[in-house]
Parts: sequence; structure tokens; C-alpha cells
Amino acid sequence: MAKSTFSGPVQSLAGFITAGVNSSVSLTADTTLTVDAHAGKILLCNDADGKFTLPSIVYNNTKRPNRP
Repeated sequence: MAKSTFSGPVQSLAGFITAGVNSSVSLTADTTLTVDAHAGKILLCNDADGKFTLPSIVYNNTKRPNRP
């Protein structure tokens, strides 16, 4: 759930590192995940029977409209 967009391939040799005080979010109830609130965060799932709704996938390929 990243906000970044890339025009070419991405290579991560050491992983994408999230750091800082607000780098984790504790999910304690049924939650709808959003890009603004949860992208790049460590999600701590503290609810054994919780329901977590993922955002829908939106895809716009204006450079190659006939390719998925």
C-alpha cells in the first residue's frame, strides 16, 4: 500500500525500511485499511477475530491502455 509510483523497475536490496515514532499502527477492532493511514506502516493485529478490509485496487495505465 505505497503512495509512491515508479516509471521503471524497483529493486530493494535491503527491503523498504519504515522508521520513526509513528511507524506502527495497532489494529484492535474491525478496520478498513486506507493508504493515507496505513501505507508503509507496521500493522499490529491485536484482535484474533478481527476483520480487516483492504482498499480496492485502482489501476490507470494511460501510457499503455491495451495492457494490464
